[in-house]
Amino acid sequence: WTPVLLSNTAPNVDTGTLAEGPLGGLFMDDATTSVWVTTANNILLNLYLNNSWPAARTRQPRVNEENEMKKTADLDGSKRISLEEHYFRHFADIDSSGLIEPWEFELSLYAPDSPNSFADHDLNGDGAISWLERKRIFADNHPKDGNLDYAEWRLADYPLIYGPFQGHTQGGRMIRPQEYLNYMLYHDCTIRGSLAYSRPLSSFPWDESCPLVVSVHDQGEFGPFVVNENGLAEVAGSDSALLGGFAIRAWENITARLLWTYSLELVTAGGRRHHRELSEYRVDRPELSTRTFRLALLTEQDTVPANWTCSESIWPNDAFVVSVNSQPVRADLYLIAGKLVISSHFVNFFCTLFFTVLFVGHIIWILEHRYNKEVFRPFYGEGVMDGLWWSIVTQTTVGYGDKAPGTGPGKVFAIFWMLFGLIMFGVFSGQVTVFLEEETAVNNIAGPNSIAGFRVGTLRKNARLNIYQVYGFTNRYFDSLEEAFSELEEKKIDAIVAARADILNFYNTPRDKNGGLRPASVNCGNPFKIVGFPIPAEELTQAQPALRVCGYGQGVYATTYLTQAVNQAVRNMTRDGALSAINSEEADTLNPPAVEDEGCEEGTKFDIPLIVVALILLLFYTTLIFLSENDRAQALIRSVFAPSSNDNGPADADANTPSNPSDEVGSDQLKNKPKKDAQDEGEMPPVLSQEHAD
Repeated sequence: WTPVLLSNTAPNVDTGTLAEGPLGGLFMDDATTSVWVTTANNILLNLYLNNSWPAARTRQPRVNEENEMKKTADLDGSKRISLEEHYFRHFADIDSSGLIEPWEFELSLYAPDSPNSFADHDLNGDGAISWLERKRIFADNHPKDGNLDYAEWRLADYPLIYGPFQGHTQGGRMIRPQEYLNYMLYHDCTIRGSLAYSRPLSSFPWDESCPLVVSVHDQGEFGPFVVNENGLAEVAGSDSALLGGFAIRAWENITARLLWTYSLELVTAGGRRHHRELSEYRVDRPELSTRTFRLALLTEQDTVPANWTCSESIWPNDAFVVSVNSQPVRADLYLIAGKLVISSHFVNFFCTLFFTVLFVGHIIWILEHRYNKEVFRPFYGEGVMDGLWWSIVTQTTVGYGDKAPGTGPGKVFAIFWMLFGLIMFGVFSGQVTVFLEEETAVNNIAGPNSIAGFRVGTLRKNARLNIYQVYGFTNRYFDSLEEAFSELEEKKIDAIVAARADILNFYNTPRDKNGGLRPASVNCGNPFKIVGFPIPAEELTQAQPALRVCGYGQGVYATTYLTQAVNQAVRNMTRDGALSAINSEEADTLNPPAVEDEGCEEGTKFDIPLIVVALILLLFYTTLIFLSENDRAQALIRSVFAPSSNDNGPADADANTPSNPSDEVGSDQLKNKPKKDAQDEGEMPPVLSQEHAD
């Protein structure tokens, strides 16, 4: 300690020097340690030479040897060795166990005339005093109240590498005994790991004596993120291969890179409920007695409590997406025609057309009835009806030609009316096209950028994101995806916007509506599908990822340390392609292929019953036309349906009927009546005689 005493200085930390602290600046940093090592080597070399000993038996320490010496002497990892650390390790800890037992405490300089008893030092009550427990006592001096404020923390040389002061507090102003116990446990778990793995703390070591228990949602045999085909309840890290799914595979890779050991605790619930309450993960403060830290591996999008600390997403496809019905909406012409007749488009057009045609009918009658009386009769009632008929026929471009204007003004007016009719029906045709497009517009939803104006369902838990304001759709909140997809299936909404993880969880959850099958495994394919690109993260800045690792973080900086380690591992996996490879290998679990058989072939688009009825009617009326126009067919029909000559028919009746003079007169008059010209009367079909009948 001579160089330290001679320099009478201390290393600078933050603003100020450690000389202002309770240790009075008595620290060895890298520079003073190197001076001490060199001085010690020179003394030894001089001793060897004076005694004629081989000088080769002493040498300057190598860099790794010097670092190992500093790591062993640096009990708190601050990269500085205080006089307190030196005394604790070399003098107070007589048996070199790393802890001071009661008998060692009584023999040390800590006991005589000390206001702090052994019990005051032993914060965790394990019957021994660790270096950090001793450090808390001398750090708490302004005032001595059992708590550490920021000034006391800084001047006692607590290393920043184990987290900032605020990271160990609940309110950010004071580290109380409970928070200090969390700090001690975190410090112990990481410093032991650093020594065990012989690597710096920045590589996120974690000691095996501090168990990591990771709770994860048991999604059963179907997954998609956690596949538990064997019905296990708890799995040691080495046996995680018994489980499957993307989340398990990714977590195995993360912990393998960090050299962590862990155990998995599967969270289950009764029924087919796919959503887990966050309380079921049992995330809480570390268990000091067992030194256990609990984490949650989340597989669905949720807003976690404020006292949780979470990692970034561990899934490259983690985002909000749009889901729609797999089968496109097909236009039912009959239904659309019915809707069109009662729609505002048709009613407004019909009323406008009626008044326009009536007005035009009056105009053409006024122009034509004086000079074209044969076509447009002079009487108002008859003439206006003639004008109305001409107006309708002309506007619809039918043009029968039975009525036409004969005057010059009438013809000029007719030209403008024809052009107006073309324009008017063109506008109406456009409205009909728009109406048809509106009926099938849902088929045009191809992603987030095409849902404006549609009826879209979102989950109430995502209400704070205000997605409908970003994309301009008519929003409807649902408490669960089960409700939302039921409404989508019944076409009461057009699409659903939710986290991709939540949607895939629903796709792989058995539904009573499907006979206990998952939507993803329904025969002939999932009735729902995800369309388009995901919503960019910058457009939903408050959205939290679904697949992530979380832990209790209020006053527990160890959780921040663990989640930062996960983040670094995930980034490395992204760079080297490991994460994409796992995602590709688990593609069939995340999005199972359609189950198909012969019955899954798409049926014909023709309306077979309607076509059959139409063909029968067409054949029937074609036959009638043929029979009515073919003489031989008529003769055949008459021969079939005419009465037989053997029956007491009209001949017998005429023979038995008494003669009537008036009938004879009438008969003579008919015989003497001049015949009409064949051109006027036309040729009559030949009379069916008895000879023909025979």
